[in-house]
Amino acid sequence: MKQKTTPDAIGERIKILREKNHNTQNDLAEILSCKQNNISQMEKGKSLTIDNLIAIANYYNVSLDYLCKGEGGFDLLDTLNKFVQFKYERINVLDEVDKSPLLPHIYINRYLYSCMKQISLATQNLDMPKSVKEDWIKLAINEFNEKKDIDDYKDFVTFIVLNYSTLDNNPDLIHLIEKQIIG
Repeated sequence: MKQKTTPDAIGERIKILREKNHNTQNDLAEILSCKQNNISQMEKGKSLTIDNLIAIANYYNVSLDYLCKGEGGFDLLDTLNKFVQFKYERINVLDEVDKSPLLPHIYINRYLYSCMKQISLATQNLDMPKSVKEDWIKLAINEFNEKKDIDDYKDFVTFIVLNYSTLDNNPDLIHLIEKQIIG
């Protein structure tokens, strides 16, 4: 596949997904409510429709970016990795870097975090009418979708995961965290 966005390249990705998931053309045709011949045509880059591409992407749990452009990951985890990352790192306090333990850090894309927070607030508000909740959630999702397309996936909110045993075993850790937060 030389060019990633040609109909032939899209058809090839559909075939790869189908075979990777051990589906026959008949299996996929049944899922899409079409005939096996339609799947054969799609895999050759013919008879591609937006509706079918969306249905295929949803069924195989891949992004439309992957299906149409060959970008964004083969599966949900590859796509999710653009928005959520997990690393073990030290707390960056210049004078005590070597003393701080490696701690799990979760990095969540700022726009995804905001969207998740808005959805959580909407769903937890028991006094809010259902239609208002639904509108709030749709708005949060739309804002995320608009911003994620212009984001360079480098603007993250960071969470440091701590448990009591980590704090008990590292009494100076609280002071390091205070230095990091307060400056």
